[in-house]
Amino acid sequence: MSGGLRFRAEAIPVATKSFPVGTTVLVTAASLIGVQRPGIYRLALSAAAAATFQFQDTANTALSAVYSLPVNGLFIIGDGAINGDPLWIPAAPGLGLQIVVATSTVTGDIWTALGA
Repeated sequence: MSGGLRFRAEAIPVATKSFPVGTTVLVTAASLIGVQRPGIYRLALSAAAAATFQFQDTANTALSAVYSLPVNGLFIIGDGAINGDPLWIPAAPGLGLQIVVATSTVTGDIWTALGA
């Protein structure tokens, strides 16, 4: 199987853009092979106006809390856990990742890697 079964420390940026109000798919379920699961390893998000965001799998199951960004707010997690585990990962294989944004556009970078 391409991609292996273990997560790699080398996360790749999958999204460097603005996320409008609504749901934006970061990693599609169709891009996964077999038992792969995408994980979020680091991120930097900002908002010019107050906004909220949450990470979900593509079955709309919440993977994170709902985080609030104030006006000109910044949310940064440089690296995940020291053991290499992702910050957020779907519970089941074959599900993609998405970000749900409310109130105002959020801009930033999100790094992911595939594993099992």
